[in-house]
Amino acid sequence: MTSTATATATTTALFRNCRVFAAIVGMLLSACASTSGDASCDRACLVSVTQGYFDALGARVPGRAAFAANARLTENGVVVTPSTSVFASARPMRWRQVFADPVSGQTSSFASYDDDAGPVLYAVRLKVVQRRIVESEAMVNRKDAHPFFAPQALLGPREVFDAVTPVGERLPRQRLQALANAYFDGIEQHSAEGVSFHADCTRIENGVRTTDNPQANLPRSCPSGMQMFTYIPTVRDRSFPVIDEERSVVFGWGVFDMPGQATSAVVDGKTIELPARTREPKSMRYAEAFKIVDGRLQTIEAYIRYEPLGAGTGWHR
Repeated sequence: MTSTATATATTTALFRNCRVFAAIVGMLLSACASTSGDASCDRACLVSVTQGYFDALGARVPGRAAFAANARLTENGVVVTPSTSVFASARPMRWRQVFADPVSGQTSSFASYDDDAGPVLYAVRLKVVQRRIVESEAMVNRKDAHPFFAPQALLGPREVFDAVTPVGERLPRQRLQALANAYFDGIEQHSAEGVSFHADCTRIENGVRTTDNPQANLPRSCPSGMQMFTYIPTVRDRSFPVIDEERSVVFGWGVFDMPGQATSAVVDGKTIELPARTREPKSMRYAEAFKIVDGRLQTIEAYIRYEPLGAGTGWHR
């Protein structure tokens, strides 16, 4: 081969490699763009947009919320518009607690209000792009949503979730998410073996303390309680839109499937009969916050509601 031909082949190969490299870089940049938040909207901005959303909801004036023109809204997994959502019936919030993540550009929140039909436990995930809400995923819980329903026990934001973790004790995002995700793995495996529970772990569901609460016939700790979950073989459509490294908090959304096939569980070496509510085929939607202290799950709070078995989230995950 002549030197000219060799040079031409080398140039062609380099050009081809450069195009491949450029394509890979482009895909990586695109992936980063799809998962990163809006640099123009920091934590304070996200909280402000979310507070504005709640103010608009309580006033039943969706036009006051910072919705983008193409915003997509769901309630309990069903696509809605502001006019067909609780924007038509809500009242001012009794309280709200906002969890924000500038990296993902999303917030998740717990709130409570009363309307003409009675008390409501309300959770919502908002995605913000250029200071406009492009996604709203809401859970609306009333008394008939789940046997656990105690809005009167929820008097306001839980301070532990807002407590800032000292810089030297903070964990990276990946580790925080792994700790929360391991909890759902443990439910599927009905075992606490792979879950890092704090010695002071507490779980609250719809305002009901579901650990170390013998008065409500819920006497088990976070670890031993995991053995009860033989009736939940699958935790699906998991997402973690908020991971707050400064506060060591993770907020997750997803669905538990409960086919109603399990009738018993072995807890601390003893076989116990599962309650009747676990034997009916159903799914259970959740919005769940985790406070992590010393690398372990200390406080777990969830809003949950029953749905028909196989119910979707309304979102592709």
